[in-house]
Amino acid sequence: MRAPRSESDYSLVSRVLRQQRTSFSMTIAELAAKSGVSSSHITRIERGERNPSGMVLRKLAEPLGMAQEELFTIAGYLPQPAKAMGDAKHTNYAGRLDPDIARFLAREPRSVQRSVIPLIRIIENLGKASRATNQT
Repeated sequence: MRAPRSESDYSLVSRVLRQQRTSFSMTIAELAAKSGVSSSHITRIERGERNPSGMVLRKLAEPLGMAQEELFTIAGYLPQPAKAMGDAKHTNYAGRLDPDIARFLAREPRSVQRSVIPLIRIIENLGKASRATNQT
């Protein structure tokens, strides 16, 4: 595994981890209990004071509802996957945010994240209801 590309990779992964944790209304202590990573280490990662290793990212991925590869990509350990132009394929993220939306929201203040995420969930549920109605 290669090392993360830059300091910005570290700050991005710290913001995404915090955003994912708060989107699940999970405290640092709860994430620590579910992942086996100490709460002090998680706090330092979220503050950008520590750089998470691959092992720590593996432990954090499942409790945060993220794929390991997704976290590794955000952290800069894996290259960004190439996206096809006009790719309209619906992707199921199993109750978690689309990675592009998560990256975008990670740059916003927590107050914005807390306001926007419930709206995204409502829109997702309306879309599911609409698709279910159209299928019947």
